[in-house]
Amino acid sequence: MAPTKRRHRVHGGVLYIGHIPHGFYESQMKGFFSQFGRVRHVFLARSRRTCRSRGYAFVHFDDAKVARIVAETMDGYLLFGRRLVVRELPPERLHRAARLRVLQRSRPVSTRVVERQRFLRDQAAVGAAQSNCCRRRKLEKRLESLGVPFSAQDVWRSREVLALAETS
Repeated sequence: MAPTKRRHRVHGGVLYIGHIPHGFYESQMKGFFSQFGRVRHVFLARSRRTCRSRGYAFVHFDDAKVARIVAETMDGYLLFGRRLVVRELPPERLHRAARLRVLQRSRPVSTRVVERQRFLRDQAAVGAAQSNCCRRRKLEKRLESLGVPFSAQDVWRSREVLALAETS
């Protein structure tokens, strides 16, 4: 007996929502779209590296008619200064991975590693700024010992004078 492929059927309607503004996440989407009907699942696409929203999502409704009404109503809706793009997706248009994502529960995103990387990057930037400042002071001392009058303030002042001269 040959093994049969297990088919994942999506009951109800699935919507593609694009141009999602930052700050409008899974819980807010589920609350917002539940005013139209029962929402089974919300999948918000996120970046693997930063865990931030990629700007599009799939919302799965219990009823296909409700999904069709939501698509017609919400397409072009202005939300936080962004115009939403809402399309109803027929089940055959969904590729296998999207069908599986719609059927499975989403895991909470762990941002611990991302936060650590962000912290280390900020620390490196602070260290680089301190290093540049120290290097500039050493250069000023060397030039002063050679008798060359130089300071970083003079450079900034000359840039301001040149900028004023160019605009005049």
